[in-house]
Amino acid sequence: NSAGVWEVIRFFDETPELTHRLMRINFEAPYVFCQNAFKFMIGQTGMKHIINICSIAGVRGTAQQISYSASKGALLKLTQALAEEGANYGINVNAISPGPVDSKALSKYFSDERAKKLLSRSVPKYSLCKVENVVNACLYFLMDDYVTGENIILHGGREPIMK
Repeated sequence: NSAGVWEVIRFFDETPELTHRLMRINFEAPYVFCQNAFKFMIGQTGMKHIINICSIAGVRGTAQQISYSASKGALLKLTQALAEEGANYGINVNAISPGPVDSKALSKYFSDERAKKLLSRSVPKYSLCKVENVVNACLYFLMDDYVTGENIILHGGREPIMK
């Protein structure tokens, strides 16, 4: 479940419409997906997993991404609450919270390679998270039927301010 859009904008320039749009896409859409997945999975046999792609911004908050941070933080809390409820039905619900992922979406804001290189220098590993890193974290969750309610933070050594 990897719905996600963001805007880089100063807090005092945000509008209620922007906040509503980000909440609809980043929180409400995954909420509805999870609800429908739960209904389908209850009574099914075998391993049952929901993995929500959150964001480091939802863990620590990010300047000029206030509504995005709030929407991804809400998704993280939804994940944790669903894990507790889902455990009664054998449904595992986990999250992955990457930092900046070197992807087409990131290129919208960092189109030139020098800007990406500068961004990667803010990460102790001096590289951005790769899509493959996110896939590997998903595979970890899918290989285990006990782990639930967890969040893998893919930050390359950059410690979140709050956990």
